[in-house]
Amino acid sequence: MYKAPATVAKPETANVTATIKDSKRQLMVVSTVTVIPAGISFRINGGSWIHFPGHSGFSDEVFEIAGMGNEGYFGIAWRGGTGGMAWKQQGEPALYFADVSTALNYESVYYEESLGRFVPAGGALHVSGFGGMGEYVSGSFTMSGGGVFTDNDREPIGKSTIQGYFCVRHDL
Repeated sequence: MYKAPATVAKPETANVTATIKDSKRQLMVVSTVTVIPAGISFRINGGSWIHFPGHSGFSDEVFEIAGMGNEGYFGIAWRGGTGGMAWKQQGEPALYFADVSTALNYESVYYEESLGRFVPAGGALHVSGFGGMGEYVSGSFTMSGGGVFTDNDREPIGKSTIQGYFCVRHDL
């Protein structure tokens, strides 16, 4: 029997097996589970995990999860609900991280000079749980080819990959 730890500092993956028996057969079920801490956990370009306490709720017509820590501010906005949602050129869903230590901003769009416009990053937001007020909102996200911008500049200086998980209380 697998028992998840009470708390984890970063996402932890475990392989879990279960055996189901009846009088004639035995079936083994194997799965991989990821145990995540409450809040928002993410890493940039495969680096160290960053964790922020987080909250979520509606503001105007957008649902947002957000977190803040010593490293900066992180947010994802979408229209609400569950499912997989590709990043959009404008609007929702959208991802944003402002890194205060480097004055860099990471976004789920990138300016493509050959097209003369912003294009969405690859990857998607996957919302697996969308509880009501006081309940939890949870899921994961990946972003590849998102823009890296210097503070207050709309011209990207590079591209990045961000991977993460969230489990935050719907409190706003």
